[in-house]
Amino acid sequence: MCRNRNTFLRFGLCALLFSAVFVPFLSAVPAAAPAGESEAYAELYAAYRGSFYPGVVRAAKEFETRYPRSILLPEVRVYAGESLFRLGRISEAEPMLTEAAAVFSETNKKDRFLKGTALYWLGRVSYSRNAFDRAAQEFSRSAALLAPEAKESVYAEDSPFFASLRYGARSCLKTGNAAYAAQAVPVLEYLWRASLPSGVFSETTVMLFAAYRACGSYDALIRAFGQLSLQSVSADVYGTLALQAAEAFTVKKDFSNAYSVYAGVVRTGVPSQAVIALQRAWELPLSADGSERAALLTDAGVRLHEYPQFLAEFRTRLGTDGFGRKNYRDAEADFTLSKQYLEAVSPSPDIRFLQTVNALYLTEIRFRTAAGVSEAARSESKRNGAVLSEAALSEAAAAAYAELSAFTASLEADSGVSADPMISAQLCRYACLSGNWKAARAHGSAVLSSAEQSLNDPLRTDTAYWYALAEMQSGNGAEAVRLLETYAFAANPAAETIVAENNAAENIVAEASYRLYANALFSSGQTDRAFTVYEKLSAADLLGGAGTLDYAKAALRAGMNARAYELAAGVSDDAEAPYIAALASINRRDWQTADTLFSVYLAEASDPLPYALFYQGYARYLLGRAEQAYASLTAFSAWNPSHALSLTADRIAAVCAVQMHQHVGASDTAWIGKAVGLAESIVKRSEAGAERESAVLFAAGVYDDAGAYEAALDLMKPYLSRQSPFGMNCRYRSALLLVKRKQYDEADALFADVERSFPTESLAEDASYRRGESYYTAEAYETAAGRFASYRRTYPRGKYADAASYFGADCFARIGQPDQAILLYESLLSSFPASTFAYGSLSALIPLYREKGEYAAALRCARAVLQRYGDQVEKSELSRHIAELELLVSGAAERTAVKLVEFEAAGKTSTAAGRKAGVELGELYLAAPATAPDGAALLEKIYTAVKKPSSGADSFAERDIAARCAYLLGTWNRAGGNYAEAAQYFLSAAEYYTLLDGELSARSLYGAAESFDSARRYADARRTVEVLRETFPDSVWAARAAAFGN
Repeated sequence: MCRNRNTFLRFGLCALLFSAVFVPFLSAVPAAAPAGESEAYAELYAAYRGSFYPGVVRAAKEFETRYPRSILLPEVRVYAGESLFRLGRISEAEPMLTEAAAVFSETNKKDRFLKGTALYWLGRVSYSRNAFDRAAQEFSRSAALLAPEAKESVYAEDSPFFASLRYGARSCLKTGNAAYAAQAVPVLEYLWRASLPSGVFSETTVMLFAAYRACGSYDALIRAFGQLSLQSVSADVYGTLALQAAEAFTVKKDFSNAYSVYAGVVRTGVPSQAVIALQRAWELPLSADGSERAALLTDAGVRLHEYPQFLAEFRTRLGTDGFGRKNYRDAEADFTLSKQYLEAVSPSPDIRFLQTVNALYLTEIRFRTAAGVSEAARSESKRNGAVLSEAALSEAAAAAYAELSAFTASLEADSGVSADPMISAQLCRYACLSGNWKAARAHGSAVLSSAEQSLNDPLRTDTAYWYALAEMQSGNGAEAVRLLETYAFAANPAAETIVAENNAAENIVAEASYRLYANALFSSGQTDRAFTVYEKLSAADLLGGAGTLDYAKAALRAGMNARAYELAAGVSDDAEAPYIAALASINRRDWQTADTLFSVYLAEASDPLPYALFYQGYARYLLGRAEQAYASLTAFSAWNPSHALSLTADRIAAVCAVQMHQHVGASDTAWIGKAVGLAESIVKRSEAGAERESAVLFAAGVYDDAGAYEAALDLMKPYLSRQSPFGMNCRYRSALLLVKRKQYDEADALFADVERSFPTESLAEDASYRRGESYYTAEAYETAAGRFASYRRTYPRGKYADAASYFGADCFARIGQPDQAILLYESLLSSFPASTFAYGSLSALIPLYREKGEYAAALRCARAVLQRYGDQVEKSELSRHIAELELLVSGAAERTAVKLVEFEAAGKTSTAAGRKAGVELGELYLAAPATAPDGAALLEKIYTAVKKPSSGADSFAERDIAARCAYLLGTWNRAGGNYAEAAQYFLSAAEYYTLLDGELSARSLYGAAESFDSARRYADARRTVEVLRETFPDSVWAARAAAFGN
């Protein structure tokens, strides 16, 4: 909180630690003084006890003159210094107290008391001179000296110790320094906990709260306030402290508690403080509905009746808030209460202003809530810049005009002051809305001629609109133009300068001024300027109604589809608007919006245009809503079968029918029947030439979708011999159909004919590739390889070149030509590194290279897959392949490499799976002389691991591992001539195999006997043979071991 506590805090806290009893050391007759001196001292002391301070000063002066070397002189100076201070002779008191304080020691009780007293009065001297920092230090030192003689926690009014603490705290606060304030906090908290008289407690509490605030200890202030009761201090003090506590809650952003405390002051505090609490509570971020403010203001109205203007202001503010939330009922009640409060206040400019505001809001609320006047009607009235013809709106506006006029007349009669321009502006508006053009012009003129209003004042700008509207409706278009240019947009009078920046989006009247300006220009014959303004208004989205729709049609014809949609979609009062917006959406390829808008148009328009059905069907088709699209398109064709768009509609409808057939399933032939019927109808109705050719190809496609391949082939058969693009398409499509019928050789012949007859056509390349693709589909891989090779020779950089290489390579791999496959895959990767077939090629190369023993090449491909496609492949599997290949590249055998990777992947010897793989790996190592020592070391490590008690060697799996390790190690040691060690391993193997495999156990015993015999340990060999015969008497190994040990 505050770092430097080495002055008052050090001494003050020190003083609080003592609990000795305060005993004054003053006496009438000091024991050590001579008689005459004692009498002089007694006279002085009597005057001091009697508070006769002039007598004390006089006696002290005489005493010092007569007894300049007296031991009582410092004490006399203390009394004299205090008396001089009390007499207001501060400049004389200071040196006397300073001299006295300097003499006393701090080891003697009486000296400490006298020195503490002298320092206390020196502190009072500094305090009186506003030297608060010095005073704080002197009071601190005084408290520290007086503390041992003070009674524990018991406040005494005449105690210098408590006086020093109080004045010390005051001095710290008076400095205005946060560090000093922090030093005062523990002292004040000590005093606050003491048994203080009521007045001292109030003063201490006030100082404590002030100290908390000064050093920002808001949490401590809040806790202290929570411990404070209303009965412990006076009401005004409690109110002051409550305001500070609420302020602390606000700083902590605990607005709920801040509001509660403020509300308490409003309800129970003294009126002057309740006023402050209400003002501060009002500014808190409370609920959006303003319920807290309303409740608080209701409570305040009961207690603050002597502040009617204050209550009126806040009721007006509350009403304004409610009006902004469109809570007109509560707002009306608030403005009415404000009006009542103001009736008790003497008239003044401020009061008249409040009365005017109340009247304006009350009138507007009653206008808005009048029967039959909807919010939509009011908004439309403003948005179109014209007066609604509805009688309800006109009647409500007329009533509002009459009410506000009556208030104006009353105000002028009472005060002799003309109506505020705000009233005239509103009267102008109401007059316009009620069609009273003459009155509107009069009020508008009054506002615009008012010298109080600046040229760009919003009040004047808004009024200019209504005034200009009145002039326009009165046939004065030129005057309307002048009014708008002069007042509504005075800074930019020319039509060409009206841009979006002039728009005040929150002010509907300001927007209407621009539209009215365009209308007035046109009305006054300024057509070119009017059209310029219409364009700018359209760009600024300031047109409305029919004007916007007209401009939207023009924008649509000009290809401004986005603007056309934006403008038409903003019109809600014209049935044609959705149709225009839907057409714009079609051009913008926004099919969903187009479908929605056409549906709205067809549902709401009294006589909709049939074209809407065609465009709606087209949009639905592109949205994938086949059934709905079919309904719309066939309805359009039925309306006019001979229309130019009818064939197009039937084509799309046929496609939709095919889609529906595919959706419901092949077993349902209704939809495919509809599709075929439409296709045949299109062929019949089409004219000879290009239209007929297109119809034939379309119908063939429908037959194809229907699975009627024979019908499609028959339809195109008459045109196969044509040497034209149409004939080419018929051959190509027929070939595709033959592939579906698995007539691959016939299809190949037609594809070859297309490629040969039309070599420059793009379809020739497609046909060349399809030749290979069709045989690949038929699994005729050798033929397919040849066709793909032919394509690559003809189109080395063709659009299917990478695909032809990939599938050609796969064909070679399948027919047992890996070298050719590798060559093609590598060629693809080199020529088309970004191809979608690159991943497949790299993946295919890995096993091809590995099977050929080219491990480095396989490793290169595997690493390339990981680097390029690591996020698309199974990394663990690929990593295993890479690890195996790395071992193979380093010279490891295939089986050894695979087993080593398996061993490491399984966790080596730390897991059962790893140990099992390790045994197999060790056996492979033992098979090769170069790696045999490594194998023995690995087996020994595994054997040691499974022999540990915690390894689970008692399980069959682990016993098997231990047995295999022991047997392999016995075999390896026997081969190396370590017969004795080999015998021990064989014996261990026999023990482990006992529960697993009797034959292997017998074999292990045989190995032990043989090893003992080779080591010339014949006795051990004979015992082993005996065990073998007893345990496995029928085993072949028992018979073979008969010769050992002899």
